[in-house]
Amino acid sequence: MTILAAGYDPWVLIPVLMTVGIALMLLASRRRVSGKSAITDHEARSRAISARNKLQVRGDMERLLVDLQELSRQINASIDTRFCKLEVLINNADERIRQLQALGLDTQNPTDHPPALEHKPVDPQRQMMYQLADSGKSPVQIAQATNKTAGEVELILALRHKTVDQNSQDQHIDHTID
Repeated sequence: MTILAAGYDPWVLIPVLMTVGIALMLLASRRRVSGKSAITDHEARSRAISARNKLQVRGDMERLLVDLQELSRQINASIDTRFCKLEVLINNADERIRQLQALGLDTQNPTDHPPALEHKPVDPQRQMMYQLADSGKSPVQIAQATNKTAGEVELILALRHKTVDQNSQDQHIDHTID
């Protein structure tokens, strides 16, 4: 009441008190809003972490899929190579059996040594493969140059070495028999 005694008008005090009240209400509402934004920030961070984790899992899955496809390709190539090797070996065995039968030798008695078999002339495409291999080309490069599969090229090159080794053994056997 000292304010009233000093000569102030009470009606002036009402707008001042209303202004102070409005200011206090604004401060209280800001605290509530800032509290809500802290929760929103926390939710936003957790959502960002979740999204990042999902992207990381997706990337891991894609890398795993690529690795599985590569492994599948390698297994298929290995199976193709082995299949081609078997096919060539079966054909070679059939040809030798025919040659032995043509010579009149008994194919049931493996202790007899057949005479040296004639060597077929080398196929021009195989000759090209041998030349490319001798020049240091990889089986993949040779396959691209000859329009063959890498497995088939590897097989032909592997059989070339076995044939050379076998021929040298056959020659060695022939020399010891004489």
